[in-house]
Amino acid sequence: MKSMFHPLQSLFSPLAPLERALLDALDEALPHEAGQIFRDQVRSVNHVERSPGYREIRLYTRKRGKTTRNAGPCFPLQDSDYHLATIRFTIPGRPGSWKARFDCIKGSLFAIDVTPSPQDICRRGAIHVSKVDIANDPMVTHAPSISRSA
Repeated sequence: MKSMFHPLQSLFSPLAPLERALLDALDEALPHEAGQIFRDQVRSVNHVERSPGYREIRLYTRKRGKTTRNAGPCFPLQDSDYHLATIRFTIPGRPGSWKARFDCIKGSLFAIDVTPSPQDICRRGAIHVSKVDIANDPMVTHAPSISRSA
C-alpha cells in the first residue's frame, strides 16, 4: 500500500502512526475522485484531539489559532453528519482486532472512532486490514437512506 504521507510530512504530522495507516487504508478503498478530495482534506489536518484512551479521534484544521471546518475541498454529500466508512483491522504480532469508524460532517472528514481502545497500539504504523466497508458514497449530493452517526 502506498502512503499518502510523504516521509518528511510524517515527522511533522499531528497524526499518530496508527491514524496515518488507517487514513491510508481508507484512501486506497475510496474511488478516485473521492480519494483526491479525501487526501486534500487529510493534508489540511493540523490539529488532532483524542479522548482519554484514544478511542475518539477528532480531526481539525486551525488557521490563525481558530478551528475551521471545511478548510479544504468538501465531498458533494453535505448532510449534517454521516458515516463514511468502517475499517476492521489487526496489528501484526498483537492479539485482538479493532474497528475504526470514519464520520463526516457537512462534506468533511471529522472523526475516527476506534473500538476497542487503541491506546496501546497508537504508535504502531503497521496494520493488517481485514475489511473496508464504504457506508455512504460521499460523491452523491443526496443520500435517500443515509447511515447517521451515532
